[in-house]
Amino acid sequence: SDSELAEKSGVSREKINDVRSGKIDNEAIERIAPVLKLNAKALADLAKGEWKPDKLENFDGLAQFTT
Repeated sequence: SDSELAEKSGVSREKINDVRSGKIDNEAIERIAPVLKLNAKALADLAKGEWKPDKLENFDGLAQFTT
């Protein structure tokens, strides 16, 4: 819950709601990430739209069918 996250991270519930709404607050993200067992830099990059997954090409065992 947001209350539990706020307590464990030391970030106010208001700031947590701001981050959830897309407001980028690097300090809040750095404090929240470890509580969620996430990498803070990766989480911040994702929030900024700077992270994109690698393309999957020639992935053995994956087949796509359309009808």
